Amino acid sequence: DLVVMGDFNYSDICWENNTAGHILSNKLLECIGDNFLFQKVEKATRGEAVLDLILTNREEWVENLKVEGSLDESRVHYSKEGRRENIKIKTMNFKKADFSKLRELVGKIPWDASLRG
Repeated sequence: DLVVMGDFNYSDICWENNTAGHILSNKLLECIGDNFLFQKVEKATRGEAVLDLILTNREEWVENLKVEGSLDESRVHYSKEGRRENIKIKTMNFKKADFSKLRELVGKIPWDASLRG
């Protein structure tokens, strides 16, 4: 799960149509599409352009998005809804490991032949 945000500074991208006038901007659009990301900011963040972006692979993660401030300097606020889960993860207790036996077994592996393929 991914949320990436920041000032991307691609003023030539039209986010309504997913079109751009420059090669690098088109590469960004291609990257966003190839990675199944959603761009969530719809309102201009600097002048008439949407420069500050929030990209996510889970569209429902970014909620209550607001762009506040002046044309020169704006702030983007959002909230992320989620649920807390208590997850138990089983791990090995390495304090009980027999490291002498492990060294002995690892020493018996023919590493030269194994690493050559």
